[in-house]
Amino acid sequence: MNDLLRENGCDEGYEGNAQSFRIVTKLALHRDKYPGLDLTRCALNAVLKYPWMNGSGQERKWGAYSHEREDFSWARELYSDPGDRRKSVEAEIMDWADDITYAVHDLEDFYRAGLIPLELFASGENSEKEQFLNGVKLRAEKGGPGSVNKNKVSDYIDAFKALGLVFPVVTEPYRGSRLQRATLRTQNSGLISRYISALKLQIPADNEESYVSINEDFRLEIAMLKQLTWHYVILTPSLATQQYGLQKIISDLFNIYKDDKEFRLVPSWILCNLEDDVSHERKVADIISSMTDAQAIQMHQRLTGAHPGSIRDWI
Repeated sequence: MNDLLRENGCDEGYEGNAQSFRIVTKLALHRDKYPGLDLTRCALNAVLKYPWMNGSGQERKWGAYSHEREDFSWARELYSDPGDRRKSVEAEIMDWADDITYAVHDLEDFYRAGLIPLELFASGENSEKEQFLNGVKLRAEKGGPGSVNKNKVSDYIDAFKALGLVFPVVTEPYRGSRLQRATLRTQNSGLISRYISALKLQIPADNEESYVSINEDFRLEIAMLKQLTWHYVILTPSLATQQYGLQKIISDLFNIYKDDKEFRLVPSWILCNLEDDVSHERKVADIISSMTDAQAIQMHQRLTGAHPGSIRDWI
């Protein structure tokens, strides 16, 4: 979506965090008297994982498009220093909770699905563990999405080895037995409690210090648990081929709606939420972003003729 927008003259492209802010301030429907959800400053700041505008000298992520500058400025108005780019305490807590979810719940889900072989890490044979750790090292050297800091690889590996006591409870592939399910619940509850306790609120000493502190050892552990998902799921050909197909769906939908100047092909429930004062291409991005995965796939099948459906289908 980012590439498609930039290729069609939208310099800001597409950024998921900025789109989330756009949804809650402009696109979501709550009352017909105002756009968006009419959230408080506190709620909007909790959404801002990257509390700066595009083009402010930061790297590839940002919190709001220029279309939402007024909403962004209002949300951040009470910060004494206009250049203060720290996340709010609520955003810090949300961010850490998100990390815990990816690390713990994703790990359980993919183990249950037979994609992450946790049972091999508990056995006397360490070949699986060594292959995993070598993969972490290699990705760190290459850099890119999902890799850990190559200058701290040894710290990450030590943290993972310290977690070794977690894995012996998983000794066989998931079968769904009562004992397995109970064991997983106990293990995950312990991990979640462990990582919740890692976060402490603090009064910042200056504008550079965060509102929370998180135990660095636990940060390393969380990062390595997420590496398991990268190693066994995200970087596999089965997911890569699926992502390729989904990119094709997004590209096709973008081009179809770009050529549909009157938006005759857009579901009415999306069309009524579009803004008038943005470019046609930005509206197209808003349309596609308003769909769930299943809705986008179904619409693509309908519009390309792969499965045209019925005139009686509600869309």
